[in-house]
Amino acid sequence: METVAAAHEIALEASIHIMDLANLDTLDENIDTLLNQAESSAEYDRVVIVNNAGSLGHLGPLLDIKSLRDLQQNLDFNVTSSLWLSLRLAKSRMKSPSCVVVNISSLCAIEPFPTMGTYCTGKAARDMFHNVWAKELGDKANVKLLNYAPGALATNMTEVLRQADELDSNLKTFFRGAHDSGDLIPPSKTAERMVQLVWKNEFQSGSHVDYWDLVASIR
Repeated sequence: METVAAAHEIALEASIHIMDLANLDTLDENIDTLLNQAESSAEYDRVVIVNNAGSLGHLGPLLDIKSLRDLQQNLDFNVTSSLWLSLRLAKSRMKSPSCVVVNISSLCAIEPFPTMGTYCTGKAARDMFHNVWAKELGDKANVKLLNYAPGALATNMTEVLRQADELDSNLKTFFRGAHDSGDLIPPSKTAERMVQLVWKNEFQSGSHVDYWDLVASIR
């Protein structure tokens, strides 16, 4: 509701659709509802889809995953439903003059972090999917793909990581130190960098761009 209120303050129309991305049986129906409302609105000159759906999943050694069902549910939520959501939304806007799909990525997509194996796996799979998708579309497509890593953020997620007994000790030390020193990035700050990058349209489709890459480029 805070998002809707903030949007109204700057004369933007916003609506909220709640859906369970872990339930693949109802996913298409939920997406249909979302698209039907979007299609009833005016045509858009520019469409930006930001896919930030995801969870930490299993924390701890991979050998401690308790069951096939636990692993499947994690991958259904963090990979299958997320990728399908991006595909369905992008397909509906293929005729728009410009469409950008932003996959919220992570350093975990390109580096392995012990005890965060399922999270790393999901992020890596999503990055590669969008990279391949960009190659298939080619440079002349009106749809561009971006894998954006926002950095370590001051959110509930990093709070969970600071407290998790199952987390690798070096990672826990990093997150606690970043919190205590005030080095965790405010979400609004990295979001602003992402918006600037998308608006300028100066990124290669399918590329992985980190918040700190953008900070370094303007120093």
